[in-house]
Amino acid sequence: MIMKPVMPSLGSSPQRGTVCAYSRWSFAALVAFMALLLFHPSIASAQPSYSYFDVFVDITPQGGSSTMSWFEVPYVVGTTPTLSIPDTYNVPVTLSDVGYLLSPTQIPLDQLNFSDQPPTGSPGSPFTALPQYDGSSITPGNSENISAPDQSSTLTLFSLVGVGLLASWRTLQPKRL
Repeated sequence: MIMKPVMPSLGSSPQRGTVCAYSRWSFAALVAFMALLLFHPSIASAQPSYSYFDVFVDITPQGGSSTMSWFEVPYVVGTTPTLSIPDTYNVPVTLSDVGYLLSPTQIPLDQLNFSDQPPTGSPGSPFTALPQYDGSSITPGNSENISAPDQSSTLTLFSLVGVGLLASWRTLQPKRL
């Protein structure tokens, strides 16, 4: 059965029990369109959208002292940001206190330091710990690829909850006669 929208004529009011399917479908279409833009921001513009993947890592060469290092690389929104850390020493190195920060804007290099962006685990640190990389060893001539956890599953979950709440709110609204 196909339902056609029932619109009252000028000067009359809808009869009791009449449903205007048009307004409900336009609301659903609007929500679907907004979700599409949310999941695929590159659709809104012809150019890809970039954010920045900031990584803190404490690098300790075998038999040497540790060096705190901050890195920043751009990545296309919607992809998994990854940073490759090479062993630039002639001895194996060990990584510790690895953490990341996703930023919509580039952080100036002079602000990637202990006082402006405290390392992972420090009070006030904006970095999220990546404990799976702590204790990783890199041998000379090799590198370690550090990636941020997939953000799309969290975004999907929150979006579905939001759409569900909007739909239930819409359904529970008192019907106007």
